[in-house]
Amino acid sequence: TLFVKLLVTFNSLSFHIMTISTQNFSILQTPELWTHEVDLGFDAVFVEKKYFKWNDVKKYDNIARKNGTNQGKVEELADFIIQNGIDSNLPPVVIDYDTNEILTGGHRKDACRKDLLDCEGWMGVFVKCHDEFHRQQLCFRLNNHQSNYIQTGNDTESLFLFLINNIEHFKTEDEIKDKIKELSNNCMTRKTQKVLLDKVTAHINNKGITGVK
Repeated sequence: TLFVKLLVTFNSLSFHIMTISTQNFSILQTPELWTHEVDLGFDAVFVEKKYFKWNDVKKYDNIARKNGTNQGKVEELADFIIQNGIDSNLPPVVIDYDTNEILTGGHRKDACRKDLLDCEGWMGVFVKCHDEFHRQQLCFRLNNHQSNYIQTGNDTESLFLFLINNIEHFKTEDEIKDKIKELSNNCMTRKTQKVLLDKVTAHINNKGITGVK
């Protein structure tokens, strides 16, 4: 019985590793095959796209994810890829060219660890951000999508903190409303967006901020 269990485990691991190393590795290493479009807005400029190794980049504390990486999502992502393979339309990891930091892709990094996908690299898009504000904003822009097995959208608390910490960039409440819609129209309902706007407005009033009309 023990031998059978070990054999089943070995076969499962062999299939698991084969899925990444043989069937899908060529997709990861061939940028010409990648079809997912990355929206940089006006926050950054494209430098290059290439296959990279996780050991060559650093994990960034993604401001759009206040609570950090969701380990449940990491396991769901790994399971999805094991069952479905690597699709050329999967989102690439976006990396700051100047710092080698991952701006978005922390879940993919964790899903590639040895006890899950055991994959040493991924599809990468390297960019140069204009400044720290745009660097942070880009994280929200890249996370603005409907939540699924592959990705998780922005959370309201993270976006709230981003807005109030950068309140000097806004002159009117309408500008804040438009920014909330721009960064969350795909991942938050209109009701949630309204609640977030009310929370930012309350902060402005409570703090006596006069620069926003």
